[in-house]
Amino acid sequence: MVRPVSGVSGQNTARSSVSGSTGSYEVEKPKSNKNKIIAAVVAAVAVIGIVVAFATGLFGGEQVPVPDVLGKDQQTAVELIKEAGLEVGTIDQSYNDDVDEGKVAEQTPNGHTKKAKGTKVNLVISKGPKPSEKVEVPRLVGLTKDQAEAALASVGLKGNASEEANEADEGQVFEQGTEAGKEVEKGTTISYKVSSGPDTTSVPDLTDMTEAQARNALDMAGFGVDVSYQENDSVTEGTVISWNPSGKQKPGATITVVIAKKSGKASVPGNLYGKSISAAVTALNNAGFYNIGFCDQNGNPVSGNEDATVTGVSPTGKQSTDSTITLTVALSGSGSGSGTGTGGDSGTTN
Repeated sequence: MVRPVSGVSGQNTARSSVSGSTGSYEVEKPKSNKNKIIAAVVAAVAVIGIVVAFATGLFGGEQVPVPDVLGKDQQTAVELIKEAGLEVGTIDQSYNDDVDEGKVAEQTPNGHTKKAKGTKVNLVISKGPKPSEKVEVPRLVGLTKDQAEAALASVGLKGNASEEANEADEGQVFEQGTEAGKEVEKGTTISYKVSSGPDTTSVPDLTDMTEAQARNALDMAGFGVDVSYQENDSVTEGTVISWNPSGKQKPGATITVVIAKKSGKASVPGNLYGKSISAAVTALNNAGFYNIGFCDQNGNPVSGNEDATVTGVSPTGKQSTDSTITLTVALSGSGSGSGTGTGGDSGTTN
């Protein structure tokens, strides 16, 4: 800056090093750096003051702690927020698998922070776990296990199979725990039973058993017993002749057992021809026959003569032991062997 030099009235002169100049001026010297330093210090102090003011709440109001209301019921959360000098902002609801229904699931701003007094705190209240989608249970009865699992998976359900003896074909589902058509939540486990086939048990071997032994064996194996009796002289009386059915049968099935009983019949000895009456009678008695009659070759009854010889027997084969066996004999001393005897003899021994 150039200013006039005092001392010359009405005339401005300046000093100049330029030759030929008619005026005289004095050039002002630059200011000192001291003023600049002072200004910088003042500005720095001002900035620090502003920062401190913000930190201490001089700008924006008093700072207060935000309460942690997570997990609180809505009424309690609202009360705590207001008591802290804050305001309740928006209150929304949403499903939450981890927070019980009616409790605070989210808050903004977070608890344990400081905010200006009067700041709004927004809340989200839990509606509990989100309800699962409902689906209908498919019909499983009559399907195989693989088919049942596929049917359940197709609607988002799970299966729990168990095996059990049943009249249904082996490998077929015969029962399901939840009836078909019922609505359940998606992801539900449905129990069902798969047939392992009819339950069978081996009928015990009853060979040579007595009736009592056979009854006990069948009872222990879980079978019913029906006993019948049959005359049979080739099997010991009172023992099993046969049983039916055999092999593997359903528990509780009735097994029919045939028990031997004496027929009351015996075979007439066939070696009596040519024997004496006494020898023939002994043989018949040993076979179980005691009713014995005698006749001559003409059929006339005669008395038992021990010197007579047997020439015929009637009847033959298997007969009731109560039957009368008639021996035709040739009487001793009869030339013709006709054995004519007195008609008054009974011709029968007992």
